[in-house]
Amino acid sequence: MKIFANEINNNYFRNLVNMVPKASKLEVAVAYITEETLFAEALKYNIPVSIWTLMNDETSIRTLEILKKYSQYPKFKISVFRDHFHAKAIWFHGVGCYFGSANLSDSALNKNIELGVFVNQLDAAQETNLQDLKAFFYSLKDYSAIVDFKTISNLHSKIKKLNWSASLGEIRKEKKEDLNELIKYLDEIFKNVKEPSRNQTKDSLSKHHFITEWKSTIQLLNETASDYKQFGKKPIWIPIKTHINIEIDRMLSWYYDNHIKDRKQGNVYSIIQELHDDNVGKGKENMELVFKLWSDLKEEPEFGLADFFERESFIIADHLSPSRILNLNDEELATVVYHCHALSGYIDKFNSYEDLGIERKKGTRVSLKDKSLAYVKSTLSGTNDEGLSIKDVLNYFIWGDGLLEQRLWDCLGGDTKYTFSGIGRSSLGELIGRARPSEFPVRNERISRTLYALGFDVDYQ
Repeated sequence: MKIFANEINNNYFRNLVNMVPKASKLEVAVAYITEETLFAEALKYNIPVSIWTLMNDETSIRTLEILKKYSQYPKFKISVFRDHFHAKAIWFHGVGCYFGSANLSDSALNKNIELGVFVNQLDAAQETNLQDLKAFFYSLKDYSAIVDFKTISNLHSKIKKLNWSASLGEIRKEKKEDLNELIKYLDEIFKNVKEPSRNQTKDSLSKHHFITEWKSTIQLLNETASDYKQFGKKPIWIPIKTHINIEIDRMLSWYYDNHIKDRKQGNVYSIIQELHDDNVGKGKENMELVFKLWSDLKEEPEFGLADFFERESFIIADHLSPSRILNLNDEELATVVYHCHALSGYIDKFNSYEDLGIERKKGTRVSLKDKSLAYVKSTLSGTNDEGLSIKDVLNYFIWGDGLLEQRLWDCLGGDTKYTFSGIGRSSLGELIGRARPSEFPVRNERISRTLYALGFDVDYQ
């Protein structure tokens, strides 16, 4: 986490613009916008931008000029609120998210006493609040209206007529017809927009969005397995006993590594976003191509893959079986971490070995197995605030009663009893598929990225 406080800590909000080239897209939810540097940088690097901001009879001419300018570009999508909107959040997809007090104004970026934080996305992915962040941006569409160049231009013309340098009393008296025309136009823009409620609901919008998306993606993976049976053919080097959900996991992971991640034209998030934009509506067609590429492989495409199907694919299922899961020692739990791509991939990116409690000698490299054990001892040991160990939480998630998506929600913060810092959605989605492949497909971040790149509408972060 990084603190932005302008002069107070010499870390200015204007420095956020440096994040733009690294992002795959921007989602900007800021109440007041009178400064355009962020958008100009996104335009320079051809990065998609979604903007949510206020637009009413008090909107400044400068705001309308900025929105009018960028609404002409296809990669800019603008949605507006009439009132009840005071957010200041900017999500640099694939990089991180800023939250704070600053609007997009010259004073806020350079001079004001402001306070905000930037949270790295890699860290946020292991925390429960990421689901609320996703739901926040997803739900904004229910409370806002999409506007285009023509709508903004009309509003710009109507507000210019009013001459806001005069007093409100003078405007109401001298330009009553123009003001009424403006109000009527705004009424038309916002006629179908939902009003926020002050009443708490049984389930939050965050939970509803999360569970709906999870169920639909699991259904998509089940349909993919069914289609593979129909259109695909198991390569000869894969053992007959291999469960189809395990094979689908490896197939999509192989495709990701060799046909998505391996591209050289930009960072992986930008690549995924560009592929998705090109492939919208072509998901099924593209998936059949993946089946063909996989089925045509005459030998294992990477060393050890055949052995994975023969032996390693059963390791997690064995360790997380009902009879073993609660009795795992640190070394056995580290074996689970090591064989879980989502977890091992996360800890392998640690820049500081000290964060894992490892003393590294200069010129040496710490193995992933050693990192896995260190992660267990430094992060997955002990208990959560409710006194449950990571083994208790995994046992509840993998073997508990009720709907899987409800248990997953509980483990990601919906029920603090079952929340354990250091293990997130991607890890849990992989572990349930590896532990119970006959009932659940594997869904980790790599699988979600592949589906999104192929053109399917899934949450891939």
